[in-house]
Amino acid sequence: MDLGGRSAQRLGFGRSLGQVYVAIYLSPKPLCLQELVDRLGISKGNASMSVRQLEAWGAVRRIWQRGDRRDYYEANVDFRALLRQTLAGFILPRIESAGRQIQDVETELETMGAGIEDGDFLKQRVRRLRDVQRKLAKILPFVERVLK
Repeated sequence: MDLGGRSAQRLGFGRSLGQVYVAIYLSPKPLCLQELVDRLGISKGNASMSVRQLEAWGAVRRIWQRGDRRDYYEANVDFRALLRQTLAGFILPRIESAGRQIQDVETELETMGAGIEDGDFLKQRVRRLRDVQRKLAKILPFVERVLK
């Protein structure tokens, strides 16, 4: 479980999010929040927030257990679908947003003109960011098609 937590942290997410996913993924049966709390030693609120986030991403799904009022969760093991969804819903919008922000910085640098200290240096660095952003914007739709 700890590996999942460390991996999630490296990707910029909360440790418990990774631990919750790994616990659900490695479980042969669906788990409820209390089981996650007991196995991972995290608060029920933390487990609940993690499960909701994972559910929103499509990484886990809610399962109904006959005769039990609690919600249970099982992992979505279709990694291709998860990667496609992550690209479409998380990465591509951020790449597009970065492109708009870079454009704003380029416009600002042009407006300020020669009056800015190290202006040529800054323009060069922003141009490099723009090149990387454009390449990513071109590559990611191809990656998305490969995952179909």
